[in-house]
Amino acid sequence: MNKYENELANTTKSNDEQRQETYEKLLELNQRLSDHFYSSELAFFLDKYPSERLKQNIANFYTQQANAIPTNSAGDYEERAALYKKSLDRYYDKNIEKAYIHADTKYRQLAAQILYNLAKQEIRSGDYHAALACFRTISFIYKPLGHYKDTEKLTLYYEKKARKKEAFDSYSQGEKIAKNATQSYQYRQAAKDYQHAANTYAKYGNYRDSQQKAISYADQGKKRLYVTGNTNSFSNFVEDYFKNDDAIILVNNSRNSDITINLSEEERYSDDGGSVTNDTKKNGEKEYNLQTETLVNNYSLNLSVNISGLSGYYDRFSAEKSSRQVKYTYTGDKPSYEFDSTDGNYYSRSELRQQAEDDIKSSLSNYLSRLSSAIHQL
Repeated sequence: MNKYENELANTTKSNDEQRQETYEKLLELNQRLSDHFYSSELAFFLDKYPSERLKQNIANFYTQQANAIPTNSAGDYEERAALYKKSLDRYYDKNIEKAYIHADTKYRQLAAQILYNLAKQEIRSGDYHAALACFRTISFIYKPLGHYKDTEKLTLYYEKKARKKEAFDSYSQGEKIAKNATQSYQYRQAAKDYQHAANTYAKYGNYRDSQQKAISYADQGKKRLYVTGNTNSFSNFVEDYFKNDDAIILVNNSRNSDITINLSEEERYSDDGGSVTNDTKKNGEKEYNLQTETLVNNYSLNLSVNISGLSGYYDRFSAEKSSRQVKYTYTGDKPSYEFDSTDGNYYSRSELRQQAEDDIKSSLSNYLSRLSSAIHQL
C-alpha cells in the first residue's frame, strides 16, 4: 500500500497515465482484500481507499482523455465514445452517459454519411461490388440507430447489379476460352467459368444458358477411362479413386475410352514350412512329453499396371507377407511349472492377402495421384 501511495505522491498531476495505473493497482488490491478479515492496518487501507472512490478516480481519467480529443472527424467521435464507455464501465455517471451517447451517435452518423458518398462514387465508376461493401458497412455501423436513408433498398438493388456483372464477366470469359479450346483442360476451364456465372446469379434465377453450357463443356473436358484386368479388388480400388475426378468419366469398354488401365495380379502362397517335434522329458522318476508345433506360411502379391492412351505410365507393385507361430503342448506327468503356451501369430491366407493388398494400395494411391495430375494436363 505504501508503495502505491508513494507513487501517487511522487507522480505529477500531468502524468495521468501513470496515476491511472496506480489507481488500477489500488482497486485490484482493494477487491482482493474486501471479502476477508484483516488486521486494523488493512482495515485502515480499505477505509482510506474505498472501491467506489477508486473506480470514480479511474473513470475520471478516461473522461478527461475523452474530453481532450478534438471533434473533427468520425474517427474522433469513435475514439471519444470508446473512452466514455470505459469510464461508464468503471463508474456510472448520468452526464458521462449522455456524452457517450452523443459521441457514439455522431460517429455513426458521420461514418454512414462518408460511406454513403463513397458508395455513390463507386457506382458512378461501375464498381458495384465496392459500392455494395460500403452499403453493408453502413448497415452494420448504423444498426443501433436504425436505417440510414435508403441504404437497405440500395443494398438489395446493387447486390443484384454486382452479381449480374460478375456473372456477365465469367460468362464472357467462358465464351472466350470455349471458342479457341482444343484441349480437354481448356473445356474444363470454360465449364468452370460458366458454372461460376450460374452460381453467382442463381439467387435471381438462370443467367442466360450458363448452366447448360457448364454441363456441356464439363462433359467435353472429361477423358473417358476404362479399367480392366484380372483383379476385382484393385480394379474397384482404381475406379473408386477416379469416380469423383472432374477430368475423368468412367466407361465400361475399351472402344469408348481415351485411356485404358489394365491391371494384372499374380500371387503365390505356401504353408509347407511347418514342423512337429516331440521331446520326452524327465520329472523325477516320471516322464512327460513336450510337443512343439511350428506353423509357417508365406504370401506374395504382384500387381502390374499397364496404361494405354498415356505414355510412360507402366509400373509394378509387390508385397510379401508371412506369419509364424509355435505351439508348446505338454502331456504326461509334467511339472507344475510347465504350461501350454503359444508364441507368435499365424494368419490365414486371406488375412495375409489383405495385408499385402493394403501395402500395395498405399503405393498405388501415390501412383494414381501422379496419373491424375497428368490427365488434368491433357
